[in-house]
Amino acid sequence: MKKFVCLFIALLFFGVVLGGTVIEAAAADKKIKISWGEYAGPVDDRYIQYNHFIKRIHEETDGQVAIKMYPGEQLVKSKQIYTSVIKGTVDMSAISTAYFAGKLPLLVYQLETGYWEVGDSAVILSRLRKDIDEIFKKDGVKFLGWGGVLPPLCLVGPKVFKTFEDMKGLKFRSPGIAAKVINAWGGTGVPIPNPEIYMALQRGVVDGAYATLAAWVTYHMWEVAPAITFNKCGGAPTFAIMNRKKWESLPEDVKKAFEKVSKEMPPWVYFYSRNFIAKTEKFLQTKFKQSYKLTPEEHEVWMEKMRGYIWMSTVKKHGEPAKEFWGKWVNIAKECAKARETGDLPRFY
Repeated sequence: MKKFVCLFIALLFFGVVLGGTVIEAAAADKKIKISWGEYAGPVDDRYIQYNHFIKRIHEETDGQVAIKMYPGEQLVKSKQIYTSVIKGTVDMSAISTAYFAGKLPLLVYQLETGYWEVGDSAVILSRLRKDIDEIFKKDGVKFLGWGGVLPPLCLVGPKVFKTFEDMKGLKFRSPGIAAKVINAWGGTGVPIPNPEIYMALQRGVVDGAYATLAAWVTYHMWEVAPAITFNKCGGAPTFAIMNRKKWESLPEDVKKAFEKVSKEMPPWVYFYSRNFIAKTEKFLQTKFKQSYKLTPEEHEVWMEKMRGYIWMSTVKKHGEPAKEFWGKWVNIAKECAKARETGDLPRFY
C-alpha cells in the first residue's frame, strides 16, 4: 500500500511540475512580442527616454507586452528604418525624419530647432499628434503621439565663439544641412560621421565641431578641443511609430495601455530633457578648459542666421498646406516661450 501511495504522490508531484511548466510555456507564448529597431546606440540620451516607455508599457500590460529594443542599427540601418516599419520587418521605432525627407517632407520641420527651446518639441508633437498621424497613415504607419528629444547642437573648438568673426577661416564638422548653418556663421562646414569627430579634431582635419551635447559627453571631446560654446537651441524630436497592421492586431486593452503611456510621455520627456541639458552643461563646464553660453540677445543673432533653411524650401515646394502646417509648429513654440515667461507649464494636449 505504501508503494502505491508513494507512486501516487510522485506522479502528482511531476504532474504539477510538468503541468506548471506547460502552463508557463503557454503563458509565454501568449505574450505579445514587439520588435523596436533603433539607430541610436545604448549610450545615447534618447535610449533612456525609449526605455522608460518600454518599462511603462510592461507595467501597464502586466508583462503581457514584451518590447525588444535593438539599438545601434543592430536590426536595420538608419536609412532603412522607416521602410522596415512600413513593411513590418520591425514593428516599431522612433525615427528622425531627416533621413526620410522625400517620404515625409512636412515632418522635416523637426530640424528647425532654432524656433524653440529644449523640450518644446515634445509639446509640439503631442499637440499635433492627429495631424502627424494622418501623415504617417498613408504609409500604413501609426504615430503613437510622442517622441524622444535630441539635445541641442553646440560648438566645440580651439576657443569659444561669441561672434561670427570668431568662426572665420575655421573648418567645422557639421552633419547634413548643418553645414549650411556653419557656412552662414562664417566657418566652413565639413561632413564627418559622429564616431570620427574625435580623430578628425585630434589630427587637425577640422578646427572644431558642431554636434549635440550628448555627443561631447559620449566621445570625451574635451580631450581634443579646449573650448565649448552653448546655445539655447531646442533639440530635434524623434517620432515614436508602429506598423499600422501590428497596431490594429493588438487587443483593445493593450491599445488602451499604449495610449495611456503615450499620453504620459510628452510631459515626462519635456522635464527629462530640460533637466538633462542643465546637468550636462554643468558637467561639460568642468571638463572643457573654456566654456561660454550665449546670452539671450546673442542667441537670437545666431539663431536668426540658421532659421528658415528647411521650412522655407518646404513651403516653396509644397505650397499652402506646408505653410499652414509650419504655422502650427511656430504658434505652439511661441506658446511654450510665453508659458516659460509667466512661470506656467506648456499645454501638452
